[in-house]
Amino acid sequence: MKQFIKLAAPFVLALIAVPASAQSEKEEIAKAQDFAATLQDVFVAEPLTAEQEARLPVASQIVARVIPDGTYARMMDDVIDQMLAPMMGMMPNTMPAGEIAAILGVDRDQLASLEPVQLGRLSSILDPQYAQRGEVGMRFMMDEMTSVFGEMEPALRGGMARAYAVRFDDAQLAKIAAFFSTPTGATYAAESFVVMADPQVMSASMEMVPVMLERMPQIIDGMEERIAQLPHARGFMEMSAGERAEVAQLLGLTQDELETAMQSQK
Repeated sequence: MKQFIKLAAPFVLALIAVPASAQSEKEEIAKAQDFAATLQDVFVAEPLTAEQEARLPVASQIVARVIPDGTYARMMDDVIDQMLAPMMGMMPNTMPAGEIAAILGVDRDQLASLEPVQLGRLSSILDPQYAQRGEVGMRFMMDEMTSVFGEMEPALRGGMARAYAVRFDDAQLAKIAAFFSTPTGATYAAESFVVMADPQVMSASMEMVPVMLERMPQIIDGMEERIAQLPHARGFMEMSAGERAEVAQLLGLTQDELETAMQSQK
């Protein structure tokens, strides 16, 4: 159950395996943090020019109409609610045979002859709150994630304001602001962001998942084919004399030691 809940988290950075111990959990969190830091290094925006900075106040006013306070958390809460029901339906109501066997201290094969009803009875005896714990854990995780999205909103709003200041000039921003000041424009502004969480959009997005899964083997085969066309890493004898000497010096080895070490990896 714990494993299912953690793997079901839809917006966790880097899908990581469920920790087997407190120590491994810390290691996986550290890996996720490293991954997040890498993403921050990759997605670095150029500083705004003086002209763009001058447009930022108007851009910020426009974005405030698109993402009023609390909008991002509410939007993501809607998305999470749409995902929660099917996830809860997928969660097992009884303990898996492996967990039952572990608690009883018996081999799993000893349970192989039992019917699902019998396994369910064992589960209800050993862990009456099994399903409830899963539901409570899932709901807590979703609520906490909604809270996190609320904390992220100011940064998102600031990023969008900078993007507007970059992508639109003064005249365009003025026209957008004027439109958003009209009844229709105000409605559009308020809906333009949250519409991405609309069930119609989410449903259409989910329809693409089978297409992607169907194409994935072909994509992987093509990727491997193109990679295979490129030269592989060079061995000791494929390097020039100068390169062998340089590598050996960097490693503090003699060239003979380097050759022996590289040959042992074949």
